[in-house]
Amino acid sequence: MAPVQRAVINLAPQHKFKGLSKWPEAQLLLLMPRVLWNRTRLYVPYFEAVHLAGRFGADPGDYEWEVLTDPQGFKWWRRTVGGDPAYGAAILAPDVSTDPIEVFGMIDIASDTPWWFDAIDDMVRIEMRGDTLAHQRHISELQAQVIVSIRDEYGPRRLITAERDENGIAWRVGGPEEVEKLKDAFVGLVNRARTAILPEEALRKTGELSPQSEQPKPKTDQLKPKTDQLKPGTGSLKSSLSNLLKPKTDQLKPKTDRLKKP
Repeated sequence: MAPVQRAVINLAPQHKFKGLSKWPEAQLLLLMPRVLWNRTRLYVPYFEAVHLAGRFGADPGDYEWEVLTDPQGFKWWRRTVGGDPAYGAAILAPDVSTDPIEVFGMIDIASDTPWWFDAIDDMVRIEMRGDTLAHQRHISELQAQVIVSIRDEYGPRRLITAERDENGIAWRVGGPEEVEKLKDAFVGLVNRARTAILPEEALRKTGELSPQSEQPKPKTDQLKPKTDQLKPGTGSLKSSLSNLLKPKTDQLKPKTDRLKKP
């Protein structure tokens, strides 16, 4: 019987991923232009970081991402219906010196998270077998269901990446539907980052809209009327007034010859 193959979505089937040997758990493979990868990393802290949701959480799909630095990547904190985040997957780029960048997505689910049983094919069977095991070992029903899910479901499907530790926590990769959800979530994130206006871009645009001080100002001598055009020549006005106001002496002075006696 051939071993069961894990679900893998390869968005760049023509490319040979060099980093796949270091990340064999990867279930999502894609190539991204470096500028778009860097832009998405700048976008998340301002718009979709998990801590931006506040104390009351958020709706599923909102504020679900965390930026990783070494290696570069993102954590996907899926939100429950109640608004609480629970880690469920990671997006990693081990080598960001290339362009385009090889990007790997990994479903990474712990047995104490709300997502553990999402890939179960027959949950009723797991619950029934879990109840029986709980009575036999005197453990909680949840603990028994985790054990049964590993033994009867995830183990045979080769989805377990870490067996139960001293605290009873196991880890697994994802089923086909979970890998599809991761692809849709990350592609949606990248598309939103592509079209969003980042804060530094908004500042640059604001600067472009402000009036520029270098614009030429109208010359004041063009708006100010010339005084010599409105002011008449003083010489001509003075002479005209003196001629009008000054009586002629020959009109006021009687002729002497009329006053003389004969």
